[in-house]
Amino acid sequence: MSKDLLLRQADALLAQARRMRKSSANQLEPDRNRLVRSAEEMEGKATRLEKEAASTKADGVAALPGDWLATLSKRAQTPRR
Repeated sequence: MSKDLLLRQADALLAQARRMRKSSANQLEPDRNRLVRSAEEMEGKATRLEKEAASTKADGVAALPGDWLATLSKRAQTPRR
């Protein structure tokens, strides 16, 4: 998935969570608790999507961890036997 798509999905989840929290104010306690829990789950999913987007390059390719790149670079510089 592209970075832009991940961020759009995260924004949509956060907007839905906000609407659920707003509507929970007018509900009885069992329904209110259910809506708040659902909103919290959506916010958690949005956070995971944002983290995934942060580790994705703009062209949609996942970024490589820095340590992996350093190891690869060292291997390339080491003469083969």
